[in-house]
Formats: sequence, C-alpha cells, structure tokens
Amino acid sequence: MHKLKKLLITTVSAAAVLIAATGICACDFGGVELVHTYGEWVEEVGTCTERVIARTCTKCGKVQRETAEPRGHVFGEWTDKTNTCTDHTQSRICAECGAEDTQKAEPKGHVYGEGTEILNTCTEHTEIRVCKVCDEETLFNLTPKGHVFSDDVCTVCGATGFNGEGLEWLDRYNNKYGLNYFLQNGMEDEAELYSRIDEQARLFHVDYSLEGLGDGMNGGVIVADIKMDDLELGWKKAVSVWKTFKDDNPLYYWMANSTYGNDEEIIVLASSEYASGKVRAQLNSLVYDKVNEYTALTDEKDNAYRKALAFHDKILDTIDYAYDDYGFAKTDAWAHNVLGVFEEKGGVCESYARTFQLLLNYNGIENLMVTGVGNGERHGWNLVRLDDGNWYWCDLTWDDAPSQSGIMHNYFMVNDLQDLGVSTGYDRVTFIKYHLIDTPENEREQFLYELPARSKVIYRDEVFLTVGETFKVDNCTYSVTGYGTVKLIKNENKKGYVVPKIVSYNDVEYTVKK
Repeated sequence: MHKLKKLLITTVSAAAVLIAATGICACDFGGVELVHTYGEWVEEVGTCTERVIARTCTKCGKVQRETAEPRGHVFGEWTDKTNTCTDHTQSRICAECGAEDTQKAEPKGHVYGEGTEILNTCTEHTEIRVCKVCDEETLFNLTPKGHVFSDDVCTVCGATGFNGEGLEWLDRYNNKYGLNYFLQNGMEDEAELYSRIDEQARLFHVDYSLEGLGDGMNGGVIVADIKMDDLELGWKKAVSVWKTFKDDNPLYYWMANSTYGNDEEIIVLASSEYASGKVRAQLNSLVYDKVNEYTALTDEKDNAYRKALAFHDKILDTIDYAYDDYGFAKTDAWAHNVLGVFEEKGGVCESYARTFQLLLNYNGIENLMVTGVGNGERHGWNLVRLDDGNWYWCDLTWDDAPSQSGIMHNYFMVNDLQDLGVSTGYDRVTFIKYHLIDTPENEREQFLYELPARSKVIYRDEVFLTVGETFKVDNCTYSVTGYGTVKLIKNENKKGYVVPKIVSYNDVEYTVKK
C-alpha cells in the first residue's frame, strides 16, 4: 500500500513537471480530462449592452467565460428634441451610460388662417393658406362648385355637357388648332362660330336619343342649324370655319363632307348612315376600343416619332386604298372617315389621314390634318410636330404601295425639300413639289390660317433609330424597316450561323424580317 502511494505521488510529480514543460492543464492526465473545480460565477464585463461572466478553476486556474443577457438601458422620461408644425422628435437618456434614444412623434401640424382664393371655376377651386406658426404657404385644392347646366350648356362657364356631366374628355381625341389660331389672332367671330359648331357636335356625338332634325341636302341629316346673323362673317368665311372645325375633329366620323346655308345660318350635317343613335353608340364604342388597341402597340418609353411610326405601320398593314368596281375612289362615308380603318374595310386619303390624326391626338402628339392637291388630285395628309419642336410631313396614302413593296416610309416625317428617294423617271421628288397646300388665298373651301413652317433639316432622333438607319449586333448589320422591325443586310459570321428572330439594340427589340 505504501509502495502504491509512493508510486502515485511520483507519477503525479512527474505529471506536474510535464505540465510545466508543455502547458497541459493540471486537471488533464493521460489524455483524460478530469473535472475542474470552478468557483462562483462573477461578472467580468457589465454594461447596458454587454455582459460577460467568468469562473476560475481552483485547481489549475483555468477561466471559463460566457455571454449573459445584458441588463439593458435605464432610460429616463421622453422629452421633446424638436417640435415644429411638421417635425416632432423626442429623446430619452440612459442614466447608466448616457446613450440617447429617439423616436418620431405626431407633429402638431400647421395652424392656418383664412385662405386666399386664387382660382374658383366650375371645375377647379384652389386657395392659398399661410400657417400662423411658421409662415409656410400651402396650396389647397378644394371641391369645385361644379357646372350649372341648362340645355347641356353650363350657364357659368359655357362648357357643353350631357346628363349633368361635362364633355371635356372628348378633347383628347380631337384638337383645337384652328380655334386657338382664331383666338390668338383676334378673329372673334370665327372663334364664336367654331364654338357654336363644337357645342352641337359634342351633343350629337354622345346623345344617342338624337336622330337628326330632318333630311338635309346630299342625303345627309341635319344635326344643327347654327345661327350666325349676329356675326360679321359672310357665307364664304363661315364655310371655311366649318371646314377648319371638321379638320380639327376626326372623332366626329359621322360629320358629312358638305354643308349649306347662307350669310345668316350654316347647317351641320351627318351622313345618313349615322343618323341613328343606336348605330352611333355601337360605332363610338368601336372607335374608343380601337384607339386603345392601337395605343397599346407602343411602349411607354416611346417618343413622338416612335409612336407615330407604330400607328403609320399598323394603319398601312390593316387596310388598302378603297376603289370601286370602276377603279375610282370609293365615295361611301366610311371610306372618308376613321371607320374605314377601324372596321378594316379600306379607305381613301381622308380615312388614312383622319385615323392617323385621331391616334396622334389621343397620345398627345401635336399634329394637323392638311388638305390640298396631291399630284393633280384633291388630297389629304398630315403635318406632325416631333420632340425636336419641328414640324414634318406625313402622307400615309402615298406610303401604302401593296403592288410594290407594301409599306413604305418615303413620305413619313419629311420636310419640304429633302429628296424622298422616289423615282418618277425624269425628276427628283420632294414632298412640296407634288403637294399643293390649301391656303387662305385659295378660292375653294380652305383653312383660315397659315400652316406652321416645316423643319429645315432631315429628322434624326437622338434616342431611337429612324427608318433606314443601321446597327450591328454579333457581326450582323441590320437596317430598321419599321416600328420594331429590321432586315439583315450583311452577315459577317461563318457558315452555319443562325440569324436570330429577334435582336436588341439600345434597349429596343426588333423582329428580323426576311
């Protein structure tokens, strides 16, 4: 027994020497960890946000540490840090560590005095109010008083309406270039007659109970008998005002292409096939749906050029020129208005131009319907203002060439004198050379205003490629042929390369046409 005890002491002593030499814990022996004998846990680190506790082995001095739940801040009461009309911030301070905590509180808000009215009409009511505390001025849009209609005309502002509602929404489909020109140039009688025609046209368009006032001349029905005996116009100027109105308002497809009257009155006619309110209700719905359908073809990032190009290509892809059995232009009403396109029957120049005009109007692109003589015949086309601020010609009818290459762009967004690349066999073709514009000096029905000056330069878009411009992708060169379409004009890849069906350039996708 004494020998065993002596051996154990000797062994332990040897282990102690080994521990001292190697750093092995005194509670380890022979690779077997013995149980440490720890003391009590004591706080080693203790703050509001951090707490560490430790205990020490009484045999070997090993320290064991653990992270414990911090005791947290000891905050005082909330006090205002900022307190204005629009900003209320509160803070509180920890009594232990001095840390600051903040929160947003409900601001007290402005204390306004009496408002000062700056606009008060049937449709808008705005006043300005000043805060008594901080002097900040704020605009308030209040509920407008609304129209006071009598016979569908507001007695306060003169706006036309129907069933207690204003008809301003119709303006998006039309434009008022002619009316604005009259007003800007002091042509008060012309502007007044234009407004009287407008008032009656709006009502006939939306009031399906109206069937016309009776048969008029040339197979039309009477929409309105517009009195003008109080205006100093005369018959010739009155007809010019009527034509200016018609050419400003393509939505009114039902409006006949003729009028009659005398120096004291002018008669507004509707084509007889549109006399029925039931028929107009169906056709109006068709027109609104088609405008939305065409608009949906464009992208929200498209500019005026791209939108116009989309409408140009869609119209020409939808219809062909409408000829009768003898090869002459169709005389049916639909062939001269937007229904020729929207009902996909075909159309003459008026149908192409008025449909293009309607779509441009609806999409906020300034434009005009222009009439005159094209290559020796009565003709209609368009004048469009693009994002560069300049005006350019468009003749969709002359770009529709199914017997040649189908859709062309020779007459799309061009100026007066640029070479259109169209061969007549003996001379250079420019737009103005073959388009004689109606002017105030002409003897026939015409505009009462001069058209805006056209661009002096060929249009080039700063963002998008125009028709005919080229780009290169993957060693292939493509040429833009229309809205979202290109053709491959050069392939520098090795044999076996498959040309993609769709290519992208400058964030625009193009379908590759053969």
